[in-house]
Amino acid sequence: MNESRDAADSDTSVRRPSPLGREVILIAAVGPNMVIGDAQKLPWSLPRDMRLFRRLTVGQPVVMGRKTFESLNSRPLPRRRNIVVTRNHGYVARGCEVAFSLREAIEQTAPGSRVFVIGGGSIYDQAMPFATALLITEIFDENPNENLFEPFTGDVFFPRIDRAEWDEALASARSYIAASRIPGYAAVKRKGLRFRVRRFVRKGANVDREARLRVREVESHLSVPKVAVEPPRETTQVDLFDRPQSPTS
Repeated sequence: MNESRDAADSDTSVRRPSPLGREVILIAAVGPNMVIGDAQKLPWSLPRDMRLFRRLTVGQPVVMGRKTFESLNSRPLPRRRNIVVTRNHGYVARGCEVAFSLREAIEQTAPGSRVFVIGGGSIYDQAMPFATALLITEIFDENPNENLFEPFTGDVFFPRIDRAEWDEALASARSYIAASRIPGYAAVKRKGLRFRVRRFVRKGANVDREARLRVREVESHLSVPKVAVEPPRETTQVDLFDRPQSPTS
């Protein structure tokens, strides 16, 4: 784990500029089959991950699609600059700015700024070519070979992460008990379901070292020793790279 941390903090490779001149970060919680949503709701409850999301995005611009905004009861996230992307030129989002394309939304922010893209599925798809980093909360069984949980069902999925395009640094050195409420899994919710945070940086992306989402920054928000557990053995880790999505996606 120390090697991953050191590599993430000391990368000095030559990097090309972000296509839009911003640090564009896709942030999402992803289930075992790449699911991220079901009927405009999250399929799980991860209070610790939501706390991390809030701490990292406060004070920063957040970009979301119309459906994601409406899933938030059509209310802006407090203490953040909210930009809603929609094709409806008559759409009104109180307390938010409105943009009519993903590119337009990002270009509304100041050059050099850090922009978080927070969903949903089609917005993540559109943002992938512009992204400089991915911050993924990965939800998985403590031992995936035991199949303690059926894959979460859903109708929205995160895009495939192409190994040829991304470098990885394991953001959290430990994994954490995942949820306080999992519909249908109350009896076994603490038996094997865990989550960890993983950071991916686009190969060649021009992201200043001091501006990056660092390993220690993530861990400082997540670390609670009473519930921290050792990560699963390397042989049982779930790999987000090139993972096939559900046939229903």
